[in-house]
Amino acid sequence: MKVNGFLMIVFLCMGILSASGGYFAGGQGTSEDPFHVKTAEQLDYIRNHLDAHFLQKADIDLSSFTDNGGWIPIGEIHIDLDNDEIIVIAPFTGSYDGNSHQIKNLFINRNENGQALFSCISEAQLHNITLESVHVSGNDGTSGLVGVCEKSQITNCAVTGTVSGARGVGGLTGASLIKSTISHSHTACEVSGELAAGGLTGVHEMDCLITHCSSTGNITGKMAIGGLVGINEEEATIIHSYSTTEVTGNTGVGGLVGLNKEKGTVNNSYAKGNISGHKGIGGLCGVNENKGIIRNSYATGNISGNIAVGGLVGRNISLVETSYATGKVNGNDIAAGGLIGVNEEGGMIENT
Repeated sequence: MKVNGFLMIVFLCMGILSASGGYFAGGQGTSEDPFHVKTAEQLDYIRNHLDAHFLQKADIDLSSFTDNGGWIPIGEIHIDLDNDEIIVIAPFTGSYDGNSHQIKNLFINRNENGQALFSCISEAQLHNITLESVHVSGNDGTSGLVGVCEKSQITNCAVTGTVSGARGVGGLTGASLIKSTISHSHTACEVSGELAAGGLTGVHEMDCLITHCSSTGNITGKMAIGGLVGINEEEATIIHSYSTTEVTGNTGVGGLVGLNKEKGTVNNSYAKGNISGHKGIGGLCGVNENKGIIRNSYATGNISGNIAVGGLVGRNISLVETSYATGKVNGNDIAAGGLIGVNEEGGMIENT
């Protein structure tokens, strides 16, 4: 059959529409009229529209995405922590509203960086997303929801399941950077990592904010391991948040934060749980140093370690103000205290 030029153009336009917006369950991809997402295939297709807006309209099961290491994260990032390099290549920059529906059975088993539902987001918004029964295993920047988050907002999101990686590992985000905000979010995860692992996020830095968030579960690792956050630094703030986790590590292990430094602030927050490790072990914070601030906060639970073990802070070289600790502290070797294990030169304890 001969097709004239006009009809050919019409057919091509229809094909483009079905391959883009028409692929979703409705909407135009704008903030006023977001694309509707109802299926796992539609969720997967978001990677082709990284700057669009989405609204989830049904529960989604990702159990069919298990081949070749499972789900491929949305977005692209280059992480080389050995050279202190994180390059966001193709981030998600739109918005996704989970609309209080679930995304179930996210599976990733891939020894690569940035493994999560979203590899990276930048100037994006994620709201009302619930990830149930995730099983994510990766390398650096690994989590359930977002590998690396920068200049973005995550609100009212939740993750349950298991997450494991190397450096920068968390239940919700691997790393939150550059004025990002995580609020009213919760994780109930088994999290393990070598450096900077936390129940909510592994690394929290560069003027970021965590507010009204919580975590529960078991957190394990080697250095800078926290019930909520692994490393809190560079003017990042944690406020009105808590963890009820079991935390085990080697150095810099805390019920809420493993390592708080470089004007990192913990305010009006608490931790409840059993914390154990070797050196710098605290019920709230393992190590507080280099202008780190802890105020109006407390910890309770059983704390055990060998060197610098404290009910609130294991090793303090900065400010602890108007805070307290209850519970049992067991220091097996050197320097244990009900509040602070070791308060070194430059350490200040006020109104406590």
